[in-house]
Amino acid sequence: MELSSHEQKFRFEQITIAIILVSGAILSLAQFLYNRSLWLDEAMIALNIINKNGFELLKPLDLKQVAPILFLLSEKLFSILWPDSEYGLRLLPLLCFWGSLYLFYRILTLTFKNPYTIIFSLSLFAFNSALIHYSSEVKQYMFDVLVLICIYYLILKGYKKEENKYYCLGIIGTISIFLSNVAPIILFSAGLYLLYDYLINNKKHFKYIAGVYLAWGITFLLYYHYFIHGHPSREIMIIYWSKANAFMPYNPISIEFYTFLLNKFMTIFTSLLSFGKIGLVCFPGLFLTGIATLIIRKRAGILLLFFTPITLHFLLSAFKIYPVDLRLILYCCPVDGNKNRDDSKQYINELKQLRGRNWLLFAHVYCNEESDIVKHLDSLGYQKLKTFTTDGSSAYLYDFGTNIAGR
Repeated sequence: MELSSHEQKFRFEQITIAIILVSGAILSLAQFLYNRSLWLDEAMIALNIINKNGFELLKPLDLKQVAPILFLLSEKLFSILWPDSEYGLRLLPLLCFWGSLYLFYRILTLTFKNPYTIIFSLSLFAFNSALIHYSSEVKQYMFDVLVLICIYYLILKGYKKEENKYYCLGIIGTISIFLSNVAPIILFSAGLYLLYDYLINNKKHFKYIAGVYLAWGITFLLYYHYFIHGHPSREIMIIYWSKANAFMPYNPISIEFYTFLLNKFMTIFTSLLSFGKIGLVCFPGLFLTGIATLIIRKRAGILLLFFTPITLHFLLSAFKIYPVDLRLILYCCPVDGNKNRDDSKQYINELKQLRGRNWLLFAHVYCNEESDIVKHLDSLGYQKLKTFTTDGSSAYLYDFGTNIAGR
């Protein structure tokens, strides 16, 4: 049976996406199998992992190394399962990249409807040389990427029961604190979004949000007390990263402040997005267009998820808490240049074609689309006859009547 042009187009788009996903996995696998030599930092962290037992890894490491506890223990496990080989140490970062690639694709399908936007964004991730490089590095940076993508996916995906979102976020967020040094930045951004979503959409789940905050907060305080406070490598790290110009000057009226920002944002567009000078020419325009689109469409929630991590990271660097460097901001790859879902006005234009009584069912809604659409329909004078709401979905019975002049 011959396919219609629409079906052929859909199949082509799906095949293209599948090719990108498989290609990204193959490229990272090739990098893994190439098994390049361990560089200095990798070798020093690997020596700690191999030579120490699990209990010793909970203490400050040798050779001035610092890494999240769960990352170290996970690497120790894989080094035992695949002994006497760098492959055992590098397998877990590779799996993190594969998981990140798939979840990033899922986020794109939740965020965009245009398949070409999905293809373009997915290509930037799958063929990013920085991500592929760190997918086989014995360091925690791919874990940082996975944590951000996983938390953001849990926030954006739909749930049959809304409280399941908070259970998942509470559990995964708590684990991530032991897995990634940037988890507090990511969780702060996620928590800010949850609060915004609660206030704007008048949700009735604040007790769950408070529970998530409490779980994250207590876990971080315990982690800070036992594994961060008074760490003997702190001063050494501050000296090292100060020489590397990784701490933002705190004086906003100094020339050094703006020079620092310029250099770091150039790093984002050239190295983090891994397109060199071409990226510096192309991506700032796309970046500004995306931001302008979000502002025009009043997508404050997405702006919070987009801006909060990098803004907070820069502020922390000013207090010499967490430096700004390429590998330390690798987790920001998924949000760089990202725009929002298509405007709800497109739905309005389709709904305006309806006539008579129609039920509108909202499920797996994104941000405040439901309230935008309902308010818009009400403002156009359509009569809302019935309303039904339950956890995770809502239904409205509207009388669209006949065509109304001027709409």
